[in-house]
Amino acid sequence: MLRQDNVLEILDLPRETFRYWRARLSPLARRERGHNARYSTGELLGLMCVQLLVEEHDRPVSRVKVVATPLFDQCRHQHWPELRDKCMFVNFVDRRIVLSPSLNERPAGSQPSDDVLMIGELVTRIEALIHAEPEISYISPVNPVALA
Repeated sequence: MLRQDNVLEILDLPRETFRYWRARLSPLARRERGHNARYSTGELLGLMCVQLLVEEHDRPVSRVKVVATPLFDQCRHQHWPELRDKCMFVNFVDRRIVLSPSLNERPAGSQPSDDVLMIGELVTRIEALIHAEPEISYISPVNPVALA
């Protein structure tokens, strides 16, 4: 598990911004707070997705809030090898998160207005971090086959 300070450093996120997100996104609001807070790599992936939606897709946190639960559920419960080559379609209207093998293969029910995240790139970034940082090398995703 990652300490909150590790997460903030990895995301290069100010503490105040993280507190704001945590207060508004229900999957984070239920978490333990302070120095004892710990986050799984699946939760880190979810936070990276939130960061992309907010910073690169210009979605306010109040908008991301409607998809926060399904987004974090996908990131926590998917087998990581399956995520390496996936795109995540974020549908704010239907409040759904759908994975697809590529941008060219839009999943059933996706809309042209869906935000698309290249989630495979994020998974690769997390795996590289885990392998590069000895102090967090014991971290494993929810599904431990990820690093096999």
